[in-house]
Amino acid sequence: MEERIRRIAASVLRVSPARLDAAASSETIETWDSLRHLNLVLALEEDFDLRFTVEDVGRMRTLGEMVKLIQSRLNGAT
Repeated sequence: MEERIRRIAASVLRVSPARLDAAASSETIETWDSLRHLNLVLALEEDFDLRFTVEDVGRMRTLGEMVKLIQSRLNGAT
């Protein structure tokens, strides 16, 4: 799943997947701006058939946080 999220993020952010680790964020990836962040959230929602709350989106500051949240949701947590 982590690799799948990395591929989606790489496509949206227009960077090599190799540049994206768990700590990747708007602070470390120059193309990660607010618009691409929203596009990434939407792409993840579509790909994983999930819906995120405003609070979820606020917590999704790094790729690692995105992975944890998606894993949690897919395992039945709210």
